Amino acid sequence: MKEAPDTGLVPGNVPRVVAAQVVLIALLGILSRTWWPFAFLVVDFGLRAAARPCWSPLCFVARKALSTVDEGLGPLVAFAPKRFAACLGLACFMGATLLCLRPETLLVGQAVAGMMVGLASMEAFAGFCLGCWMHAGLVRWGVLPVPVCPDCVVHYS
Repeated sequence: MKEAPDTGLVPGNVPRVVAAQVVLIALLGILSRTWWPFAFLVVDFGLRAAARPCWSPLCFVARKALSTVDEGLGPLVAFAPKRFAACLGLACFMGATLLCLRPETLLVGQAVAGMMVGLASMEAFAGFCLGCWMHAGLVRWGVLPVPVCPDCVVHYS
């Protein structure tokens, strides 16, 4: 099952599994005190934010894993908030990567990555996406347009 770009919907369980993978990869970067796991996450978030989620290696793994369980991919959810959250994740992991390149800023880079571990954990294990919540607020305030999705009209009213 692929996302439906014309309707702006994606399978709802995929972002949660992707978030769990982000937690593991970011923890690898923090514990190993290296920058390359964060650089991988920059590429993956970039693919989800600027291109198509189906090009993301983490989305690919999530879809394959979910195809083997009973719940499967889950109900469709709006893609616009997920894309907004991916843009925020891209910016944060870009900063973490750059900060971890220099020994004198490594600790700050790890702190940024640690913050992202916390946020990704909230999505993966509690189903709360701070980026999606922020997106909804920006839509309500008229800063962002309402996503092209029938269910979103109710959600953003």
